[in-house]
Amino acid sequence: MARQAGIIKGRADWERRLRARAEQLRREGERTDDEAEGRICARDAALCTAGVGFLREFFEKIAPLSSPSSWRDVAQVLHALVREHAPPDDPAASPVLEVIDGLGSLDVTGTRPNAERVRWLLGRWLAQQSRKCERFQHVGAAVSSIMGARGAAFDVVIAPGLVEKGFPRHAPRSSLLTELDREALNGAAARLGCAELPLRKDRPLEERYLFRIALGSARRALVLTYARLEQDSGRPKMPSRFLTDACSALAGCSVSASLLEEGLPAGLVRRVPLNRRAWAPEELKFALDALEYDGAVFTGPTGGAKRVAYMAAVSDTFRRAAQMDRRRWRRRDFGPYDGKVRAADLVVRLQEEYAR
Repeated sequence: MARQAGIIKGRADWERRLRARAEQLRREGERTDDEAEGRICARDAALCTAGVGFLREFFEKIAPLSSPSSWRDVAQVLHALVREHAPPDDPAASPVLEVIDGLGSLDVTGTRPNAERVRWLLGRWLAQQSRKCERFQHVGAAVSSIMGARGAAFDVVIAPGLVEKGFPRHAPRSSLLTELDREALNGAAARLGCAELPLRKDRPLEERYLFRIALGSARRALVLTYARLEQDSGRPKMPSRFLTDACSALAGCSVSASLLEEGLPAGLVRRVPLNRRAWAPEELKFALDALEYDGAVFTGPTGGAKRVAYMAAVSDTFRRAAQMDRRRWRRRDFGPYDGKVRAADLVVRLQEEYAR
């Protein structure tokens, strides 16, 4: 619901956008002829309206945390929130309550609490806890879009495909509406409580926001990758400007695409060849696609013979050419490909013809 409403932060932003989303859903439900879709729109609109009321009460409950007088007061407010909003007998509430109890014992330090300290300590201590949630934490690796994993934190985050026109994406020109048309329609949509059309000029900011979410979800390590060549055509690719900007910030100097191609700066950028190691036979089943499988099989220690055998199996012309090459150049004695005649009847005929 928060993603659909486009909520980023701030109490006013929550209430305004949830109300606009509820109104938009009501209008969509009135316009549709599909009864099932109308019920869904009505249900989601009711959720958005209920969310406004819930958040108004919730913001009032957390208001004492903005200027608490003691850590014990902080713990009492947080305890009450967890007890009220956590599902009954939820095992995930127990480690959260332990963290809150730890906050309540900080009065002995003589340090007065404030909103920033409470937020920092809660974030640090809760990050050390781990619980299974939806598809996250159930397996060794979770594959997700950036928005799909928004709000989740991971020990290691790998962001692939950081190439120009890939991330950030290329924004094609609209053949129907110009930028001025979209701005005019958005002005009318704001007055009517409808959803706004995306603007071309806002696309770079949106892409940069997504990149910041991806970076912020990594707790211990972050791996940014890009493919140097097109898989099909073999043409070179340009790394994303987000990647060069990130490398420049870490290196403390300007890092261009040409430096990345050379594997520089050392220690920060590593160039990984397509076939970087020999694959064990039992590892071949883990190849991602046919290209990686063929690369692993045909570049190994016995890859040369396997390449020839494979091509001979799929091409009769290649098989005959390979056979001719083997008989012509890889035998010490003369054979048919050197002009030697082996057929007995031909030898007799040649003797009769030229022995006179």
